[in-house]
Amino acid sequence: MAIADAFTNNEHVSIELLCHQDCPTAFTENLNSKVKVTHHFTTDFYQYFYQLPSYQELQQYCSRLALEYISAIRLCLSTNKKEQKIVFWCHTLNWQHAKALALALDVLKQNHGAEYVAKTTIIVGLMYSPLDSTQSIKRKMHYELAFRHLTKHDSVKFFAVDYELQKQYSSLLDINIDIQPCLLVGENQKNNHNSNQQINVYNSGVITADNVEDKSDNNKVTIILYTGDAKLNKGFSELPNITDILLANASNCQFVIQYSITNNSKILRETDIKLKSLAGEHSDLTVINQFLEHHELIKLFKASDAVLFNYDATVYQHQSSGVLWLAAYHQLDVINMSENWISREAKRLNLTHFYCNSIIELNKTLVNIRPKNLKVTKVVNPKEPVGEKNNTYSDKLFVALTEWFNNIVD
Repeated sequence: MAIADAFTNNEHVSIELLCHQDCPTAFTENLNSKVKVTHHFTTDFYQYFYQLPSYQELQQYCSRLALEYISAIRLCLSTNKKEQKIVFWCHTLNWQHAKALALALDVLKQNHGAEYVAKTTIIVGLMYSPLDSTQSIKRKMHYELAFRHLTKHDSVKFFAVDYELQKQYSSLLDINIDIQPCLLVGENQKNNHNSNQQINVYNSGVITADNVEDKSDNNKVTIILYTGDAKLNKGFSELPNITDILLANASNCQFVIQYSITNNSKILRETDIKLKSLAGEHSDLTVINQFLEHHELIKLFKASDAVLFNYDATVYQHQSSGVLWLAAYHQLDVINMSENWISREAKRLNLTHFYCNSIIELNKTLVNIRPKNLKVTKVVNPKEPVGEKNNTYSDKLFVALTEWFNNIVD
């Protein structure tokens, strides 16, 4: 969606989304009208994401994916009647998809020649870490072999989604890798959206269409306690207890919890009920229990002063978070209840960052949160490599998508 928004007013750019056949119609119908949607892939993208299959199953899986990548590239090349530049943007590839894409390019090059493959530019986003909490040698080996295979094709360009992945992949592949802009901010600062989306806000037991922005001028700091899909490894089930204690002690704060429940987990449903009950009892708690469109999410961050993270220390030791980047872009204070990637990235981006390993510490910390409009604008982190314009990490992370895209395809 960020890509579509970025090129809305560019008549020279056409966008086609090649998605899975099971991609929900509710999602595709909400896309920018500029986007052509093709339900192309049939293979389960994440079939072996959390478990490693047998060697034979893996070979069959990657072969199926490779055939679908081959047909996708052929489809786009065959319909390119105006001889336009064709860019395939694979914004997140794990090692299995990297292996499949490399096999696909091998076959196309063998059957049609190097010139055929050279008609395309393939952007590969590096979002998954070759490291994990166990420092698995096997995982690192899979990533190295698959992505080194891809580096043999000159049409492929690699971009890491964060600083740590940039260093890891540059070392793993022996090549220079740059940063891909954060897609969550996209061209948001340039586009104004009008929306009739009904937002279910639970406050004092009433469902209204009000936005949290309406409460941002009451001299209280606004803290996001949670936003995104409801997940146990993001501390969702602990929210009722944390929220109840904070409401009883933090008179200078108002709290917002936004989430969408994507499965029928009993724990998630029970937590949902408890949170809505708390919102009915406390005017300083707003609960939004539904998915927010991108522009509504941006409104929430613009109207807030701080965000809390209670993410699992092991799971998020090498896993990034778009919520942290939204917080950085809108200069929110960051409160973290575990030491993980969140803490390291907050320091890299020079955010005001608090570490609280208990609810008692969290209560004490909230008195230090100040409204955004009273803060002094921060300078670039002196630890960042400073050079020409757009050469610092934060500059690259938050550069306008169109500016970055035009630079890499010229």
